[in-house]
Amino acid sequence: MPPISELYGDCIRSGGKHSACDEFFRTVQPVLRRVCWRVARQYDAPEDVDDLVQEVSLKLIASGTSILASLPARTEAALAYLSVLAANSARDFFRARRASKRGTQPAISLYDRALLLTRIEENLPEDRREQVVFRLYYRQGFTAKEIADIPAMNLTTKGVESMIFRITRGIRLRFQERAEGSAKRAT
Repeated sequence: MPPISELYGDCIRSGGKHSACDEFFRTVQPVLRRVCWRVARQYDAPEDVDDLVQEVSLKLIASGTSILASLPARTEAALAYLSVLAANSARDFFRARRASKRGTQPAISLYDRALLLTRIEENLPEDRREQVVFRLYYRQGFTAKEIADIPAMNLTTKGVESMIFRITRGIRLRFQERAEGSAKRAT
C-alpha cells in the first residue's frame, strides 16, 4: 500500500474523485474514530462520535491543500499528524456547540475568515518551516506545545510562540504599510 500522504495527495488533487480517496479514508477511519471517541468522552457526548468523524473527514477534504502542504511523508508521522488534527477538530466542534448554546455569534463568517487567512498566507515569510508552523497553528489549530512536539520542527514551545509572534507582527506591518500606501494614493 502506498504511504498515507501519497493516497491523500492523489485524493485531494483529484477533487475527491480518485480511488485513492476510498483507500485513504478506509485506512485512517479507525484512527479518526478512536480520537473522536476519546474527545467525545471528554465532553460527555459519546453519541456524537459519528458526527465528529464526519466533521473531521469533511475538514480533511475542505482544507486539503493546506493539510497536504504540512502532512509528513512517513505513514506513522502522517497518522500522528491526522490524530492531532482530528482531536483539534473534535474539540472545535464542541466549543462551537457550546458557544451557540450561549447565544454567541462569530464576529466574522467562516467564508470571510477563509479569505482573510488566504490573504494572510500570501504574506507569509519565504522560510518553509515558518510557513508550516503558521499553518499548523492558525489553520489546523495545533497548540504551540503540539507543534514543538513534532521532532522535525526542532523547536521548543517557547520557540514556536516566538516564531508565531514574529510572523504575525511581520504580516501586520505589511498590511499596515499597504493601508498607509493606499491612503496616500487616495489623497
